[in-house]
Amino acid sequence: MRRSVKAGRNTKDGLKQAAIEVVVRLGGRSMYGFLGVEFQPASSDRLHVSVCVASSRGKVFANNVAGAVDEARVGLPAEYSDAVFDGIPLAKAELTRLAAGRLLIKCRTCS
Repeated sequence: MRRSVKAGRNTKDGLKQAAIEVVVRLGGRSMYGFLGVEFQPASSDRLHVSVCVASSRGKVFANNVAGAVDEARVGLPAEYSDAVFDGIPLAKAELTRLAAGRLLIKCRTCS
């Protein structure tokens, strides 16, 4: 899925990648999430955001920080992709400016 929003001109080059993995232990279960993103700056005035969508029953993500307490699966279910896109205006308001380029939400797991 893909959406585009108005953004400020970008003056920096180079591919940027980041990931975050979080676990909150809740007794015999946990809340777990992993998100990987890639940003490629562009000289346009748009930020193009793409979200890779997968089945809600994607393959099991082994070797995660949640460990054996919970089963983490790969892929963002389609019903959550709108929430990602809904967050773009919130981020723009908080940051006052978004850089132009391509933002790819490319890997995600949760339990």
